[in-house]
Amino acid sequence: MSILENDIFRGCLFAAIGLIILICLLFHQMRRTRYTARVTAIITHNCRRGYHRGVYQPIYKYSTEGASREVASRWGHRSRIAKDGTEVTLYYIPGQPEKIYVPVEARTFLILKIFLLFYGTVAFVLGVGLAIGLIKG
Repeated sequence: MSILENDIFRGCLFAAIGLIILICLLFHQMRRTRYTARVTAIITHNCRRGYHRGVYQPIYKYSTEGASREVASRWGHRSRIAKDGTEVTLYYIPGQPEKIYVPVEARTFLILKIFLLFYGTVAFVLGVGLAIGLIKG
């Protein structure tokens, strides 16, 4: 491979990585739209899990579809997202009330999502621009 072919390959690879990141973010966003049923839950307690018990995992209690449910969060947090007994709004998939989405928890990952969106966009645009520039030049 010549140096020019190497640079074109690197540009395409950079664009592909950016595109993969953007597609993953899109699928994550689309998956979230399935959670349409809304319910108010109470955080019964925050379990301590993980290495040296340094991660809090909230347990949510709510009633829906004729049954009372107690569901642990899928995510662990370094600190409590709310005190025990706090009411929070959560969403679940109709017919699958044990699968929940908690907007309060989603805010924790907002900075990461913004960073990935920015990085994915920049990588894709620069990679495509580099590859096209080298092909034409």
